[in-house]
Amino acid sequence: MKFIPRKYFHENVRVEVIETLPDEMDEDNINYHGTHLWASAVVLSAVLQKMRLCHDKIVLELGCGVGLPGLVAAQEAKEVIFTDGFDSGLLSASEALKINQLEAKTEVRKLKWGDKEALKEFKSIDVVLAADCLYPDVSSWNDFFQTVVLLLKKTSSFCLLGKNMLF
Repeated sequence: MKFIPRKYFHENVRVEVIETLPDEMDEDNINYHGTHLWASAVVLSAVLQKMRLCHDKIVLELGCGVGLPGLVAAQEAKEVIFTDGFDSGLLSASEALKINQLEAKTEVRKLKWGDKEALKEFKSIDVVLAADCLYPDVSSWNDFFQTVVLLLKKTSSFCLLGKNMLF
């Protein structure tokens, strides 16, 4: 695995994310999930800064990948939980947390969307974030929204940003 650092600067926030390049691609590109910084993560990060949505809150990022929105949220949040269903995304987020020295108030956890048992472990979440988690292949949409619905029972805010969509 090759690590590629990328710096993000916006107003008073400066963080570094780590994109990863797998040694080899598999047939379904599973090794590539969560390894890239997508434009919607940059836009969501800017929105979070302007709205101060995460100030002193417990934040959970779904499908965190490289974790830019979570890293930005961690600048003012009480705690940020980075979740991804793919090891490649968890690795990218973990490396970024080390580089940005944000490990003390963050956690990285594997979470498969739709896993009701795993979702019971999240007790009090104030804000749920998701950037570019939905793709034209709708096979994962049901599990994604089932996860969101279960988390919304425990939260007050949800922000989803993807290509051509903001909820």
